[in-house]
Amino acid sequence: MPVTALAGRVQPLGRILVEPADNLSPDLFSGRQPRFGHQSGHRGPFDRIRSRAPERPVCDGRFAAAQHAKRRMHTTHRRRRMGLLADRVAVVTGGGDIGAAVVSGLRQHGADVALWDRQPQVLEGLPDGVAGRVVDVTSDSEVASATDAAIDAKGRIDVLVNTAGVLTSASVAEMSTDKWNQTIEVNLSGVFRCCRAVVPHMIKRGSGSIINVSSTGGLHGAVDHGHYCASKFGVIGLSESLALEVGQHGVRVNCICPGAVSSEMNTAMLTAMAASTGSSYEDFEESIVNKTALRRLVQPADVANAAVFLASDLSSCITGVALPVSGGLS
Repeated sequence: MPVTALAGRVQPLGRILVEPADNLSPDLFSGRQPRFGHQSGHRGPFDRIRSRAPERPVCDGRFAAAQHAKRRMHTTHRRRRMGLLADRVAVVTGGGDIGAAVVSGLRQHGADVALWDRQPQVLEGLPDGVAGRVVDVTSDSEVASATDAAIDAKGRIDVLVNTAGVLTSASVAEMSTDKWNQTIEVNLSGVFRCCRAVVPHMIKRGSGSIINVSSTGGLHGAVDHGHYCASKFGVIGLSESLALEVGQHGVRVNCICPGAVSSEMNTAMLTAMAASTGSSYEDFEESIVNKTALRRLVQPADVANAAVFLASDLSSCITGVALPVSGGLS
């Protein structure tokens, strides 16, 4: 049946009325983008469809879902023009190679970023748009105070990326209790403290993305790294549990599991491991590279790209995931 004939039969659909075809908006056939902004929400191609009860349209579930999807798409398109993370406020813990790359990636995509690190020198010379604060993630009071200050300054925290961590090597038989405790305190308890401080605020706002940097050492064990692997396994377990707790409030929690990263911390560890085996650093690194499908080390920017993805609306239906960024390390 022709459109004009169908629309000419004015049929009331519940409380929504479709007017005759003569009064249809020319936008429907002109190729122009349909207009937005009606009492009942997003107006579709039939620009003169109107509700007699805009405060509560019929077919609430489907109609509301369609409106929400269209508004989200419109917002996503706007953010892509301005940056995937435009209007987002992010906190990054740890200013090492990975943390610095994450800060740069978030800024590049439009986020307003704060960097927390326990070493003041790391916070010197930060780029424009990045606020620095000295924070020790092993301190309950410092994490709580920094969280309150960030919210007071920006009004909210939309994204939390926990990259702060330490990496040392020792066999279980030879490991000191202090070394064990330090690794767990920074790598696992530090993540816990930051999540605990930020989660209530995100729940109150009904949105947020938490990204915890674990490791491929959190997916399988490694010789002389029992303490490190225990901490990184714990980060994944904490993240998966938290994702289940806060998902109903619109908050997402995910992990990134980098493999062998070309970073200062990883280089120091590989150097020590090479020395212990009597190999040169170059030969030892090559042996690691040969175990990856892509035949290269992970760059900090690779981890940052994953963080940007998980922080953005592109991953809006992803939570409770431990994402390997390892180049296919076997």
